[in-house]
Amino acid sequence: MRYGKNILILAVLTGIGLFFYIRKVNSDRASGISVLIRQPERGDIYKIKYTNASGSRSVRYFKVAKVDENNIAFFRGKLSGWNASDVFLDDYENDRMVHFSPDDLELMQKGKFSNGEMKNATLIEIERRNARLPENSL
Repeated sequence: MRYGKNILILAVLTGIGLFFYIRKVNSDRASGISVLIRQPERGDIYKIKYTNASGSRSVRYFKVAKVDENNIAFFRGKLSGWNASDVFLDDYENDRMVHFSPDDLELMQKGKFSNGEMKNATLIEIERRNARLPENSL
């Protein structure tokens, strides 16, 4: 009887811990998006969730190829999927670019962007892979 009570307490504490952890991760992602969306750099990876033409939810990665004043050119991810591994989605069509304006990205941040391919597109995450060498390295 005592073991059941201990397991229940442990499960409740674990659930509470997970709740606060997920909340912190979501908060960190939102603040990261707010900072990085204003300063896009070549190589940044945008993870976008949307509803496709057939009505099913999907996720696709877009990698920044070129940044201009009025638009940002992205290499489109070759694959899209829902709950697919990042390993499979992190591969890009390098021969074709997709262009989004800063206003489009702002709408994505709010989950209100739509075009021919994507409906209610929402920017989930921006990842900046810092591949630059430190100034004091050889």
